[in-house]
Amino acid sequence: MNADEALVRRWLAAVGRDPRALRLAAPDLRIVQPDGRQACGRGRCVLMAAGIGLRSRGTLRMEPLSVETLAPGRLRARTRNRARAGRRALDIEMTLDFVVREGRVAEMRESVSPRDEPAWRAFWR
Repeated sequence: MNADEALVRRWLAAVGRDPRALRLAAPDLRIVQPDGRQACGRGRCVLMAAGIGLRSRGTLRMEPLSVETLAPGRLRARTRNRARAGRRALDIEMTLDFVVREGRVAEMRESVSPRDEPAWRAFWR
């Protein structure tokens, strides 16, 4: 496992659980969700994360199934994402494309398969 892959694994372990995850992020961090909504900059990403935490009642877990380097500074992670909120439950696989710059996560683009998109939308929107 190279340093960028280790960083992405630390990021996935910390997201939604540890506010210090932002220490792993570049100041101009960009997160793009499957529906195109995005946040740019640490402050906006914190607000997005807070909304996710509220909607999932802090239960979101992103379990890495694989992390691979596509090119220098470009990685792809496949994750199993689970969350519960009242009667709503989420259990889907996602693909996360990362850009790593200078040892920090600079971008994360989330996508879901067409099969899992209705479940993603039902839980998050």
